[in-house]
Amino acid sequence: MRSLAKMLTLEMVQKRFPNPVSSGNKYKKKGAYCIGGALMMSAGVVVVEAGDWCVHFPDQTTLRSCLLEVNPELSRKKAGALANAIIHYNDRYDPAGGWAALEKALSYRRPKKQSGPTPLNATAAADVEAALAAGSAPAAEPVLSR
Repeated sequence: MRSLAKMLTLEMVQKRFPNPVSSGNKYKKKGAYCIGGALMMSAGVVVVEAGDWCVHFPDQTTLRSCLLEVNPELSRKKAGALANAIIHYNDRYDPAGGWAALEKALSYRRPKKQSGPTPLNATAAADVEAALAAGSAPAAEPVLSR
């Protein structure tokens, strides 16, 4: 499956769904949605058994699943934490915080693993060079016996 994270940006979500509301306002306006709902609708996520309410105002588990689908770089733990943050900010009438959490989720990339041997620090490297130049091995740490 191709990742939607490369195709879906915060700007795209905000352009399509610019006016999210908190969950406290979900019954006041037909077609209302929260920030998590904006993501789910932008990603084309359909939750058939639960109806529109689940898509427009997803719970943490549903939003976490959507985040994992749109960005496979996220771990379940990271996606869950970001889903909680999106919901937290949205429900506290802080859309800027919710959008920022969504931006983190969409742009998150795992740190690259370092391959090969760990490089020596500058002091150790200088000690080795000096010992090689002098024709001797660097001094070894004393080994303590029990």
